[in-house]
Amino acid sequence: GSRINGPELVDHLCLDLMLADPFHLNGLSQAAAWFELRKRQSLDDVSARPSFASSLPLPRSCLISCIVCVYWTQIYQYLPYMSSFPFPMANSRLVALLIGISLLTLLFQRIGWGTVFPILANIGWQFLWVGCYFLLPIALAGQAWRTLFAKNRDRGFWTIFLASWVGLACNWLLPVAQIGGELVKARLLAKPNKDIEPWATMVIDKTFQVLTQICFAPLGLVLLMFHRWDKAVFIGGGFAMLILLAMVIFLLRIQKRGLFAMSSRLLQKMMKQEKSESLNRLSESMDLRVREIYSTPLVLMRAFSWRMAFRFGMAGEIYLIMTLMGHPVMYHEAVILESLAQTIRMAAFLIPGGLGAQEGTITLIGASLGIPVSQGLALSLARRARELMVGLPALLAWWISSLRENDAAFD
Repeated sequence: GSRINGPELVDHLCLDLMLADPFHLNGLSQAAAWFELRKRQSLDDVSARPSFASSLPLPRSCLISCIVCVYWTQIYQYLPYMSSFPFPMANSRLVALLIGISLLTLLFQRIGWGTVFPILANIGWQFLWVGCYFLLPIALAGQAWRTLFAKNRDRGFWTIFLASWVGLACNWLLPVAQIGGELVKARLLAKPNKDIEPWATMVIDKTFQVLTQICFAPLGLVLLMFHRWDKAVFIGGGFAMLILLAMVIFLLRIQKRGLFAMSSRLLQKMMKQEKSESLNRLSESMDLRVREIYSTPLVLMRAFSWRMAFRFGMAGEIYLIMTLMGHPVMYHEAVILESLAQTIRMAAFLIPGGLGAQEGTITLIGASLGIPVSQGLALSLARRARELMVGLPALLAWWISSLRENDAAFD
């Protein structure tokens, strides 16, 4: 008749199960069943967990404001560019945007705001640790890019770190189809002396971003099959992998033919300008540098390894967020979520910021792993909030730096 808490109740249930059917479960399975039940306990009432976060919950108005800001930056920044696109391209991007908004609205309607807000509020101000942790993936991404630089043209770790930070922020918060941030970070390093090295290395780094994601996604699919077979997730992940594979083949082919030379000719044709010998020589030298980097397999292997470390670091962010939300997952489950969700988001590059694609993917994959849909949607919103928290300072610093350069040029 005495009351017992949640962990004690789970322990009693596990003990009764093992005593009732001792031949069905061996010692290892007993331990695994006990750990799994202990890990999945108290999912519905996360606010009941005593913690520092629950003593300092975030106000609901603050949560609503943050989430609105996250999604408004994705939509509002996109709309002014609609008139600058040719009609077919503008029409397709508008359709993609509407599809993303529709998916997002459907998710919130089916799951409900009331089940998501308590989970996010329970994190409290401890969410700042997520922003601090993400400096590690940024450093790994910067080191992967830095490895491709020639030793006599190395910009230093911190310079490349800051440029990578700004590039990631642009890809998160601006409508640049996951490619504009790469151009921005290369321009930041090329501006002082108009060096071609940042541009050449940026092209290879972007190729490795897609290539490592293609290698990372099968790992998530294999782990998911060992954990639980889900046909819908498997088909969606496989289709996204095919899209990324086609992108890698396309990038490699145009780099072999001369990406910068083709781009300069196309730009001059679109602008209806006469051929510029200096621009042609510059583009040819960039293409030559790209081929030189591809002829150094040791450098490519090092850059590939750092980029793969970045992928696993992103999975660590999911592990941290789920722990703060009161629903800890195993690290291999975080790898499954990160690999498949990021693959589908990269494949859906036409949708600004992956609106709806990221939320739906994380919710679907999380459900196949036994994570409640409210927790999966809360995880996706937390990652959006991290993009805003980490990305806005970088964009602000970039804007201030641009203003200072314009003032200096004017003077």
